[in-house]
Amino acid sequence: MKSSKPKKTQLRQRRLFSEESKKQIVKDIEQGKYTVLQASREHGVAFQTVYQWLYRYSRHLQKNKILVVEEQSEQRMRKDLEQRIKDLEAALGRKQMEIDMLNKLIEIANQEYQTDLKKKHLKTVLEWFRINKGIKHRHPMKELYSIAGISKQAIWSHNRREQERMDEVDQVVGIIKNIRKNNKRMGCRRMYYVPTNASSVGRDRFEQIGLENGFRVQRKRNVAKTTWSQRVEIYPNLIEGRVINGMNQVWQSDIFYIKVEGKDHYGVTIIDVYTRRLLALLQSDSLSSDQLLKALKMAIRARKGSDLSGCIFHSDRGSQYIAKGVKALLNEHNMQGSMCLLPQENAYVERVQGSIKHEYLYEMDMILEGLQSQSRKVVSLYNNHRPHSSLGMMTPASFERYVQNLDENQRPEMKIYQWDHELSTKSAVFNKKKKEAKKKKLFI
Repeated sequence: MKSSKPKKTQLRQRRLFSEESKKQIVKDIEQGKYTVLQASREHGVAFQTVYQWLYRYSRHLQKNKILVVEEQSEQRMRKDLEQRIKDLEAALGRKQMEIDMLNKLIEIANQEYQTDLKKKHLKTVLEWFRINKGIKHRHPMKELYSIAGISKQAIWSHNRREQERMDEVDQVVGIIKNIRKNNKRMGCRRMYYVPTNASSVGRDRFEQIGLENGFRVQRKRNVAKTTWSQRVEIYPNLIEGRVINGMNQVWQSDIFYIKVEGKDHYGVTIIDVYTRRLLALLQSDSLSSDQLLKALKMAIRARKGSDLSGCIFHSDRGSQYIAKGVKALLNEHNMQGSMCLLPQENAYVERVQGSIKHEYLYEMDMILEGLQSQSRKVVSLYNNHRPHSSLGMMTPASFERYVQNLDENQRPEMKIYQWDHELSTKSAVFNKKKKEAKKKKLFI
């Protein structure tokens, strides 16, 4: 025989109403607020139960008698419903007007600022609704996503990318701050090539993050004059257009002005043009040739053990460069003197000098007692930590090690810039009148 499975019994839920609740429902029916059927649906009870309450508590209804609801009550209910519909339609119309106005406002703003506000800020707005759900609004997020035409997964992907972007920015800003401790005015692009940079972003993104976070460098103008050209003895320009492929072939030197503790001081710089290495930086309160001589000795010591024969020592026409001591030291090491007429013909050391002043010296608290030790620190930072675009973003020290491991015929060649512009003049007087005359002649 087949065993019969026991039938599952379902327990019916029973609602309990107090006497007061039953009387109130009966009273509402008698006043015409709703019918017996409406009361049954409203309170979830059978209409027979409602009739039992009516028979028990009504003052008018008795068994076998029909309760008649006045027509006036039905008309009042109909009017109330019609008025409510009108109010809802008016509110809906007003909301539609607000939506149309906001859409037009967004359209005009997009045209004015050449952007798409909805596309740019939609995900941010949805994120605000998600965070403030139940606090500042009760809209279902599913409906909001549907209205925006975007999926929940897309929002989560966007949030993940935003978090990754923020982590990326924090990483780059931390690296820049660390580099700027010693290189206070190094540009963002140059910092990307610093050997200690361990960022995971590309060069352009690194630079963009730096500029957006306030690390742009403002250049400072310096109008002080440190060179008074002389005509007693002038060396020819031996370097313009020359092709070089190694260290100690061309050196350049220049003198700059700087304030130290409110007093005028001067700095002498000497560089190796091929490697951009800063060979000497000497600061003092004098413009005499003795300071240049000390700086030249410092540069020769930096190249200790190297043959300097044939090395060209290029400078402007300052009187310090024809001093007896300077000429004697150059002759002692078989070095040749060379001079320029225009600052553009001494551009390499001018450029290095500008970097030293703007990126290091101006950002230091220069004091007289520690002047030379600070100069040595600048030389070390410049040669070992500052990348050069002309050296393939290598530091001067790294570039020297690189070329020393190459055969002479494998070393990269460098052609020294030759200043030869149609509007320039080689005369000692370089004034606006002559320049305008040459410009007029050129374009006629």
